[in-house]
Amino acid sequence: MALLPGYSRRLLLRANRSFQRDRYAITVKLRRYVILPNHQAEHQTVRRHIRSCFSRVSCFLLPHPGLKVATNPTFDGRLSDIDPEFVNELRIFVPTVLSPSSLQMKKINGETINCREWLTYFKAYMEIYQGDTLPEPRSMLEATAEANNLNAIMKCQEYYTEEMNKVCGPDKPYVNPQDLEAAHTRAFNAAVQKFSGIRKMGGESYSATYLERLKNQLTQLANEYRLANTNKNIFQTFRTPAVLAVMLFIFYVVTGISEFIGLSSVTNMFLVPFYMALVTLFTWLFLNYTGRAPEVAQAIDNTADLVVQNVMIPVVQRIGKRGVEHMIGTELPRQMSNSR
Repeated sequence: MALLPGYSRRLLLRANRSFQRDRYAITVKLRRYVILPNHQAEHQTVRRHIRSCFSRVSCFLLPHPGLKVATNPTFDGRLSDIDPEFVNELRIFVPTVLSPSSLQMKKINGETINCREWLTYFKAYMEIYQGDTLPEPRSMLEATAEANNLNAIMKCQEYYTEEMNKVCGPDKPYVNPQDLEAAHTRAFNAAVQKFSGIRKMGGESYSATYLERLKNQLTQLANEYRLANTNKNIFQTFRTPAVLAVMLFIFYVVTGISEFIGLSSVTNMFLVPFYMALVTLFTWLFLNYTGRAPEVAQAIDNTADLVVQNVMIPVVQRIGKRGVEHMIGTELPRQMSNSR
C-alpha cells in the first residue's frame, strides 16, 4: 500500500480490488508505452525515445477536478471551483513531487541545468501554452531548443565576464588599452569556442543564429569594459580641467610679463581669454558635479581635446625637437674637440 497514497487506496476499496494488485494501478498508465513485437517500427521508435528522455518514469493517480473545471469556459483557477477531493489529493501529490528526497538534478540534452536556466525553459513553455489549444510537439521542441541555446549564451557570457574581470574588473586599476584588447580577444575566442562545445538542440544551422547573437552581446560587453577602463584613467578624467588650468597659467604669466614691461595693450588683449577660460573651468566643474546639461560638458571636453591635439601636442613636439637638435649641435662639436 505504500505505493498508493490517499485517493488510490479509496479507489481500490470502492472497486473491491485486491491490494495485491496495487502496483498495477500505478503502472497501468504506462502500459501504452510498452514495446511489443507486433508494433510498427515508428511506434517502437517513439516509445523508445519517450523512455530515453527520462531516467525514471512513474505516475500518480488523481481524481477528476470537477465539472466546473472541465466545462466552465471562464474557469480562472479558483480553488472554490475545484472538487474538494481533487484538492485534498493535490495536497498529497505536490509534497511527494517537491520533497527534498524526490528532487533530482534536471538534465536536458545531457546537460545539467541550474535554477536560472530552468527559469528560461519555463518562460519558453509559458509562451507556447498561452493559447486555448495545446501546442504541437514541434512547437515544444522549438521552444526547448530556443531555451537550450539561450542558456548556452548565458554560460558563455558568464565565462567572458569572469575572464575579463580578472584583467579589468571593478576592483582592478586602469589597464593599458592594448592589454585590454588582448584580454578581450582571448576571452572572446574562448567564449565562442565554449559555445561550440556545449551540447545544444536544433543542430548547427539553428544554433548559428544564437552564435551571432552571442558575438554581438560579447562585443557590447567589450565596449562597456573599454568605457569603464577609460573612466579609471585619472589623467583622462581630469584632462579638461588640466588643459584649462594650463591655459589660465599661460595667460596669467603673459599678462604679468606684459604688464611688468609696460605693454598694457597686450595685457588687455590676454585678459579676455583668461576670464573666458576661468569661466569655462568653473562651468565644467559645476556641470560635472551636478550632472546637468551633459551636452554642454561634452562640448567643453571636445574643445579641450582639440586644444590638446592641435596646439599643445605640436608645441611640445616642436620644443622637444629643438631641444634635441640643440643638444646634438652642442654636444657633437665638444666630443670632436675632446677627441682631438
